[in-house]
Amino acid sequence: MRVETGRWITFTPASGGSPASGLVVYPGGRVDARAYAPLARRISQRGHLVVIVPVRLNLAILESDAASAVIRAHPEIRHWAVGGHSLGGVAASLYAAAHPGEVAGLVLWAAYPSNDALRTSGVRVLSVCGSRDAALDGVRQARPLLPDDTRYGVIEGGDHPQFGAYEAPPELRTALISAESQWDLAASATAELLASLGSRGRAP
Repeated sequence: MRVETGRWITFTPASGGSPASGLVVYPGGRVDARAYAPLARRISQRGHLVVIVPVRLNLAILESDAASAVIRAHPEIRHWAVGGHSLGGVAASLYAAAHPGEVAGLVLWAAYPSNDALRTSGVRVLSVCGSRDAALDGVRQARPLLPDDTRYGVIEGGDHPQFGAYEAPPELRTALISAESQWDLAASATAELLASLGSRGRAP
């Protein structure tokens, strides 16, 4: 696996050749983009290009179009998904709703959209949350906003901060499993979603 840092944090699989699918990751609110490197690395190890986009003030909602430049820079990728953690997932959902022909998938880690624009978009959606995450109730209540074929996953014992590697208030650190275990489980579910995008053919 090759890791490139610069404008973006890019993880390229070491398997050789160009991966068919790529994921643009929006960081959570007020969280340094580098915190998502452990999860991004694990997704890349499963055969996909993963690019984390640092954003102004660490607020992805201020740069919800950040994925556009990444996608233009990688014409070799046939199928794109965007995703993010918490507020980053909201930004990713805004991008996916605005670019349904360009983005085939959306990955929500402890996140959910603010409206139902994605419901009939044709975008494939994965929603993953920890069982000990306060956001879980919101994720469940937001189901009517997402497509009927949305894939849902609950990581037993997982919490909110452990989708990344960053300091968080003690009251949010409620996990019963290790961060490494949560990253592995989230990466496996995300990689499965990315692998499934090819079955719909290339987005126009």
